[in-house]
Amino acid sequence: MQGVSVGTWNLPVLEKIQFPNTVIDYEENIDGEYDWVIEFQCIQAPAWMGERISFYAFNFYSRKFKNADELIPLMEARARARGLGPFIDDGRDLAIIDHSECQYGH
Repeated sequence: MQGVSVGTWNLPVLEKIQFPNTVIDYEENIDGEYDWVIEFQCIQAPAWMGERISFYAFNFYSRKFKNADELIPLMEARARARGLGPFIDDGRDLAIIDHSECQYGH
């Protein structure tokens, strides 16, 4: 299952900028729920800027953090298998973001 959603800014000045968000791969558990999902966002610059990619990002989501040392390389390999290696190898690298201080449910 691959899907695409398009997000936009909620600010009048930026509301015309769209952020295509594509699910590029996922893994299901035995209950049919996702164990992990990889999303990719990519924004093409307007023609007057030279038709280049102006923004891209990966989101690796997982139900568990315990096996991160095994899971992150697996997810990276799956992103590469989808042809996204050049984005990973551009020198900015992938990084784990610490969300332990985030407040959920507010």
